[in-house]
Amino acid sequence: MGLEYDSKDIEVLEGLSAVRKRPGMYIGNTSKRGLHHLVYEVVDNSIDEAMADYCDKIKVTINKDKSVTVEDNGRGIPIDTHPEEDKTGVEIVMTKLHAGGKFDNKSYQVSGGLHGVGVSVVNALSEQLEVTIKRNNGIYKQKYKKGIPQHELKKTGTTKQTGTQITFKPDTEIFETLEYDYTTLKKRLRELAFLNKGLTITLKDKRTDQKTQFHYEGGIKSFVKKINETKQTLHPKPIYFHEKKDGKELEVAIQYTDEYNQNIYTFANNINTKEGGTHLSGFKSALTRTINQIAKQQKVIDQDEKLKGTDVREGITAIISIKLQEPQFEGQTKTKLGNSDVRGIVRSIVNKKLKQFLLENPNKAEKIFKKAEQAMRAREAAKEAKELTRRKTALETTTLPGKLADCTTKDKDKSELFVVEGDSAGGCFTGETEIKLASGSTATFKELVEESEKEKTHYCFTIMKDGSIGIEEIKNPRLTKKDTELVEVEIDNGEVIECTPNHEFMLRSGEYKEAQNLELGDSLMPLYTKKSDSSEEDVTIDGYEMIKQPNRENYWEFVHLLADRFNLQRGLDSKENGSHRHHLDFDKTNNRPNNIKRMTKEEHREEQSERIKKCYENNPEAVKARYKEAKELWEDEDLREWRSEKTKEQWTEEFRESRKESYNETYYENTIPFIKEYYEQNGSLEGYDEYRAENGNPNILTISTTIEKFFDNKEDLIETQEKHNHKVISISKKDKKADVYDIEVPRTHNFALASGIFVHNSAKQARDREFQAILPLRGKILNAEKARLDRLLENKEIKSLIKAIGTGIGEEFDISKRRYNKIIINTDADVDGAHITTLLLTFFYRYMNPLIEEEVIYIAKPPLYQVKKGSKSKFVYTEEQKQELLDEWDGGSVQRYKGLGEMSPKQLWQTTMNPENRVLMKVKNLDDVASDELFNILMGKKVAPRKNFIMQNASEVSELDI
Repeated sequence: MGLEYDSKDIEVLEGLSAVRKRPGMYIGNTSKRGLHHLVYEVVDNSIDEAMADYCDKIKVTINKDKSVTVEDNGRGIPIDTHPEEDKTGVEIVMTKLHAGGKFDNKSYQVSGGLHGVGVSVVNALSEQLEVTIKRNNGIYKQKYKKGIPQHELKKTGTTKQTGTQITFKPDTEIFETLEYDYTTLKKRLRELAFLNKGLTITLKDKRTDQKTQFHYEGGIKSFVKKINETKQTLHPKPIYFHEKKDGKELEVAIQYTDEYNQNIYTFANNINTKEGGTHLSGFKSALTRTINQIAKQQKVIDQDEKLKGTDVREGITAIISIKLQEPQFEGQTKTKLGNSDVRGIVRSIVNKKLKQFLLENPNKAEKIFKKAEQAMRAREAAKEAKELTRRKTALETTTLPGKLADCTTKDKDKSELFVVEGDSAGGCFTGETEIKLASGSTATFKELVEESEKEKTHYCFTIMKDGSIGIEEIKNPRLTKKDTELVEVEIDNGEVIECTPNHEFMLRSGEYKEAQNLELGDSLMPLYTKKSDSSEEDVTIDGYEMIKQPNRENYWEFVHLLADRFNLQRGLDSKENGSHRHHLDFDKTNNRPNNIKRMTKEEHREEQSERIKKCYENNPEAVKARYKEAKELWEDEDLREWRSEKTKEQWTEEFRESRKESYNETYYENTIPFIKEYYEQNGSLEGYDEYRAENGNPNILTISTTIEKFFDNKEDLIETQEKHNHKVISISKKDKKADVYDIEVPRTHNFALASGIFVHNSAKQARDREFQAILPLRGKILNAEKARLDRLLENKEIKSLIKAIGTGIGEEFDISKRRYNKIIINTDADVDGAHITTLLLTFFYRYMNPLIEEEVIYIAKPPLYQVKKGSKSKFVYTEEQKQELLDEWDGGSVQRYKGLGEMSPKQLWQTTMNPENRVLMKVKNLDDVASDELFNILMGKKVAPRKNFIMQNASEVSELDI
C-alpha cells in the first residue's frame, strides 16, 4: 500500500490495564531476559518496516542513564487522528495493546515479534518514554511516564527525512536490573541483519564506547559462511534458493563441511524457532528424499540401500527462513512454527531447487553423497544410543553405570549430578590391600579393577544401618590417585594396612576416624568368620561360612542367610519360593547372592538327589566296580575283625589330644568374644561367672577354666580382652609413595578388609546422599568435535555419562527423561581440569544441547587457596582475594589447591558441594553462532584458527599453569 500508511490502518485490540500488574504474561519475566525483550519489541517495529522495504537503517543505542534509543529511517508512525479512537496514530500505538499496522494485512504482508505485544507494552513498563517521528515534512514528539502521555503530540521542527526514534527507560519498580548485556543484544541484531539482506543495523554502547555495525548483502548466504568460516567446507559457495509460493516466502542456504555435527537454524518472520516446526520437518523430509533419489541415480549407493536423515545431515550447516502471514507458534517457549501448510510448501520448494543444484553441479553433489554414505556406514554402531535412554527401575539397577554413586531421592527437581575428574575426594588403599569377599575368598584392589573391566561382579561384607553385618555389591573398583603419600596402620592381630592419611576406619562404636587421627589403643570394628561345626549347640551342618554379628550378644550367623537377605530386599528372590537356601554351585563357602537360591524342602532334596544321580550317570562303570569290590570286602570275616581292632586303635592318646584341641578352639571362639563384651560393658570381670551361667551356652567357659586352658594368669586374660576388637598398636607415615585404589559400596558405604576390620568407601563421602549423586570420569573423554557418534559411543566414560543423565543423545534426546535438576562439572583447578571441562561442554553442546538451553549445566568453582593464620582459616577463589586477606591478616600460610583430592572430605563439602557455601557458574548459550564458532576453534580440526585465538587472547591469561 506504499506510503499511504496512516491511523485508519491501525487496528486496536486491547488496552494496557493488565500489563503493569502481570508483566511476565507479556514479556516472559522481569529479569535480564525480560529487559532485553523490551529492546527486541521496539526493534521489531523497525524490522517490520524493513521487511516491507521502507527501511534500510536501524540504530540501537544503550545510553549512560540506562535508557535505550531505537531509531529507523522507515515511514514513521502515523500522526493523524484515528477515525474511531479520536487519538493520533502515535498515541494509539503507544497506549493500546496489540495496536499497529501488523494487525492489518494492508499495512504489512508479514511481521516479526515473538509475542507481537507491540511497543505499547514497552511504554507501559517504562519509567519514561519519548517518541520522535519524522513524517509529512515535520518532526513530532510525545513523552510518556509509565504508559501515560504527558502531553499531546507536538511538532518540534521540519525535515524531509522519515523515520521513528523511541527512547525508553525501564521502570525500576518492575525490573530486577537495568544492566543491558552488549553481547546479548549484538547476537540478536546480527541475526536480524543476516535475515534481512541489505539492512544496516548499528549497535552503540555509550557506557563503554563500543560500536558494532552489521550489514550483509548476501543475507543468509553470508550467515552460513560466517558459521563455517573456521571449518573445512566441501563446496566453497553455499547452495542458495529463494522462492515465493501461496503467500509464503522461503529462503534456504546450505553448505556442507567435513564436521560430524549438524547446524540447522530455522526462522519464521525473523523469529528464531529454536524448537523447529513445520518448516524444519518439511526441509528435513525433502533433503533426505532428494539426496537418496539422486545418489541412487548416480550409483553412489545401491538401490536397496537407504540414507537416513542423520546421514544426509552430517556436517550440514543450513539456514531456513520463511516469511508468512499469521504464523502460529507452539511449544514450551512458543518458538516452534505450527502452520501445517508450511510443511508441504517447504518440502516442494526444497525438492525442486535442491534436485536442480545436485544435477547441475555433479562434482559438488558427489562430495555431499560420499559424506552421507560414510555416515551411513558408521550409523549401525550408533544404534546403542537408544539403549542408553532407559530409566532405572527397582529391578533395572544395572542399567545405570556401576561407577555412579546415585542419590536416594526420586524427585529429579531436587537432585544434582556431580561429574567429577577421577575420584579426587576421600582416601584410598594400596593396590595389594585385600578385601574379604562373600564368595569365601579375598581379592586385592588391583584384582577387583581388572575383573570389573571384564564386567565380573563381587560382593563384600558391610555394616548395615542397624549395626549388623550384611552383604553389598562392590561397585566401581578403580585407581583413584597416583604416587600418593601413605600412612601405615598396624593392628593387634598382626595385620598392617597401607592407605592415604585421610581414609576413614570404623571404630567399634560405629563412628569413623581418619587414619592420620587414629590413636594407639583405638578399638576397630572387627569381622570374625568361622566354619560351622555340628558339634556346637544349635548347629546341624558342617563347613558352612559363618560371621559373628557385632550388634548381638555372641551370635554367629550363616553367611548364606546374609546373601538370601540381600536377594529378598531387592526382589531377586521370594520367601514364597521356599525356606531352603541352596548353593547353586554346591560350594558351601561361595555365598555370592547370585549363587544362593530359595527352594522348598522337596525341591532341595530333589536337587541333591539329582546331583548324586548325575554323578552316577557320568561314571556308571566305576560305581558298579566300587559296589562289587566293597561287597566282596565286607563279606571277608578277617577284614571285619581288622576294622574293629583299627577303630579301637584310633582312640589313642594322640587322637584324643587332637580332638581336645578341636574342642578348645570351639571354646576359645565362643568364650573370648563373650568375655570381651562383658568386660567392655562393666569395666571388670566381677560377676562374670553368674552372667555366663544365665547365658546357658556350654561352649562358654568360666573365668577359672578359661585361664587354666588358655592364659598364664588373670592379668594375661584381661590384657587380651582389651585388644580383642583389633586395637590399633601403631600409626606411622610411610617414606614411599604409591598408587591408591578404592571401591563403592551402595547404601552402606563401608566394607571389610581381609585383615578383619571395617573401613569407609570414602571417595564419595563429601556429599549429601539424599540429593547429590556423583559420577567419576577416568581421564579425558573423546573430543565430540572430532569424533563421529559411533566412536563416541565406544567410549566408556561417555556411555556412563549418557546412562546417568538418562535423556539419550542427538536425535534420541528427550529432556523429560532427565534424572537430575542440576548437572555440575567439578574438575581440578589446573590445566587438565580445564581441558576436561571443555571436553564435557563440547559433548553437551553437540549432543545434549537442550541441557544447555534449559540452563541445567553448571561448573563448580573450587577455591584456589586456603589461607590460615593461627586459629583463623578461609578459602579464597582468586589471587586478588588471597592477597587482600594476607594484607588484612598481616601475613599467614597459604595452601594452593590444584586438585580436589588435596582437600579433606569436610573441606570439599564446605567449599564445593554445600549449597549454602559453594560457588557455581551456570552455563548459558547467549549466541548459537558464536558458541558454534568457539567450539570449532578450540576443539575442531583446524590448527590455524586455534593458534590465532590463543595469540589474540594470551594477554588476558591471569595465571598460567605450566
